[in-house]
Amino acid sequence: MKSLDSFIHSSAQHQDRRRPDGGLPRIWLIRHLSTGLVKYRQHYEPNVYKPRVDRFVILKVLIINIGPSRSGVGNYVKLILKYGRLDYDVLNVSLFGRRSPADYPSSVEHTSYISISSNPVEGLIKYYFGFMSREITSGAEDMGRDADLIFLSQQDLIGAAALIRKRLGRPVVATIHDVGIFRGKYLPHPYRFFIDSNLRRVNDLSMVFFDSEKTEQDVMRKVDLSIPHRVIEPTVDPQLFRPIPRSEARERLNLPNEDTLLLSIGKDKYNKNISTVLRSLSYLDGVKLIRVGKLENSLHVYRSRPQDIKERILIREDVPDELLPYYYSAADAFLFPSLAEGFGLELLEAAFCGTPVVTTDAPPMNDIIPVGHFVKDPMDPEELAEAVRLTLRDRDDILKSYVDLRRRFDVERFIREFESALAEVAGSGG
Repeated sequence: MKSLDSFIHSSAQHQDRRRPDGGLPRIWLIRHLSTGLVKYRQHYEPNVYKPRVDRFVILKVLIINIGPSRSGVGNYVKLILKYGRLDYDVLNVSLFGRRSPADYPSSVEHTSYISISSNPVEGLIKYYFGFMSREITSGAEDMGRDADLIFLSQQDLIGAAALIRKRLGRPVVATIHDVGIFRGKYLPHPYRFFIDSNLRRVNDLSMVFFDSEKTEQDVMRKVDLSIPHRVIEPTVDPQLFRPIPRSEARERLNLPNEDTLLLSIGKDKYNKNISTVLRSLSYLDGVKLIRVGKLENSLHVYRSRPQDIKERILIREDVPDELLPYYYSAADAFLFPSLAEGFGLELLEAAFCGTPVVTTDAPPMNDIIPVGHFVKDPMDPEELAEAVRLTLRDRDDILKSYVDLRRRFDVERFIREFESALAEVAGSGG
């Protein structure tokens, strides 16, 4: 941390221009106090050179977010807003689809919303010709003028970072959750162009965060990273995802108490590998599968199952978030044979609810869940079935190891690392 005199001197040089209201720029000092990160500011009245010191105030951050509330990115933002100690405003941006403001997280301070396009084709065209960055920046200008730092919630927004820094004169930080997960490594995909183009602009940021070491390595294979960067592992809301007695959870969900129940949760994307989960039932006797979420990618596999297998698959669509811990707690094991992840929050959701996980023996899955029975080949339904049998056998021992996960992925740890990094960027002038 710089001394007060050197910090004020460098800050004054960095912000050597008048504010839009005609006054001189603010000069402030980041400090770590027991109550959290605060900012000691000296306000300059418009056209008056004598500073007026008023009070400790919280560092102000504008979050530009594209994640709906019921998405991984949306939950990431909601966790920051719920547990964070800084002063957050939120600008929600609909990039590629028809969504309403109610679909997005909101701040207790100030929340706004803009829609860039109504469909993916229009959105990609706007991105290609530079209109997307301009519209995002224009939407952020009014809210961002009073912010000390801009935080982009996801990698799809990085393309706008340079223009935001130029227009607002504020540091810009982003989190990269993954580098895009596609069915074929070399198959053309319009969204692959969009992600890669954004990643190539990562050095326009003041600092970048990664959810996992795997994502950090993936990015560094694509880009010569020259800005400060760090891994800040996310977590899930411990007030939502907590153990519920199995009998209580099954009664609430109207599930039979005596059955052995397996669970699959999440969007049916290619990388989630729900097809192998469905196929594995052919090698498992006397168990049922609860599938929470629509079957899309794997619908053809479900339709091709014999009738006796279909009768053991209970499909529950449109489940509200508040019921998810009941489903996790009701299950004897959670199946997550993912082909690729940037992180995998579902793993923590299950572990926090006291449900053993069967997942892929590859990072980041085996970094998050270090103990258990893993699958080497996530596409092999027989191997998955065998891992399920072993997990059911060793359930109690596996759950004992999950105690350490709650400490490692403590929400206070996440917020402390996240906000300390933001303060570091703000303190350096970005």
